[in-house]
Amino acid sequence: MRSIYRGPSPAVFDTYVGHYAQIDPRRKLAGDPIRNRICFDYSGLTELEIDRNEYYAWYQPASGMRYHVGGLGRPDLPFWAGVTLHRPRSYGHASDAEIDRFRLLFDHLERALEVAYRLSLDRGIATSLGALSLTETTGCVLLDRGGRPVFVNQMARRIADGRHVVLTNAGLTAPRTADNRRLQTLVGQCIATATGRGTGSGGSMRLAEPDGGAGLAVTVSPLSGTGDGALASLGPAVCILFVDPAQERLVDDVLLRELYRLSPAEAELARRLVTGDTVQQAAQTRGISVATARSYLEQIFHKTGTSRQADLVRLLLSLPRAPR
Repeated sequence: MRSIYRGPSPAVFDTYVGHYAQIDPRRKLAGDPIRNRICFDYSGLTELEIDRNEYYAWYQPASGMRYHVGGLGRPDLPFWAGVTLHRPRSYGHASDAEIDRFRLLFDHLERALEVAYRLSLDRGIATSLGALSLTETTGCVLLDRGGRPVFVNQMARRIADGRHVVLTNAGLTAPRTADNRRLQTLVGQCIATATGRGTGSGGSMRLAEPDGGAGLAVTVSPLSGTGDGALASLGPAVCILFVDPAQERLVDDVLLRELYRLSPAEAELARRLVTGDTVQQAAQTRGISVATARSYLEQIFHKTGTSRQADLVRLLLSLPRAPR
């Protein structure tokens, strides 16, 4: 099947998104996502209509293309998938035989994308959960680069009861406006880091109880290295951990001192951070200055081999809790 691929320049793409995407007649030609997922120009447009159409008047000079044959992924896939072949005017419309061959090829491409997605997802989950042993007491949600959940453990499902967080296929939200604003900011920063568009390290926050109780401690951190090549964008990009500060001994002070040689003051600060306190809140609780707390934190980073608070919390939550 004769076709040409030519990636649009950033300027052309921005122009398309800014205006021409809204009047692109090909969107109306999109096939039935279940029964007939293949679409092409002359399934709904005549040559005269193409000649008179505003979109095509821009599209042809901008891309050098006139015709297309495209396929839409199945609606049950956990990601949106589409493949389009473009043809210049000199090639003419795709023939019925070429469209049949594209239909067969598209089915194989779609299966390959689905398999690659599953493999990428499995590697990402293994990477991010490999050291997390407390999944029965720690809620864990992994989000992809679109902010959609790709993994939710049982504890997180119990937590997503609508009081603290609301979990849907589209993403994770908090019922309280202020909490949700902070949560979405952290998630957005982590997605930017995972996609190479930022350097944010995530952070921690507390989701308050409706009755004013302690609520949940939440740690949001970016993930990287969870996929390869074009399918990297389908794997997990953000890890969100939920813990209930009311749980006893979320972090064992003795274990921290034995494993990492933390001083009692450093171990106590680490424990406060796991429960969702900021450095400022922990300092106030302990009756020390913020500068002293930050000095303790620098020592904790050095002794645990971490450099970000979100990574420190993930590490501490992965430790076993000594029986008493």
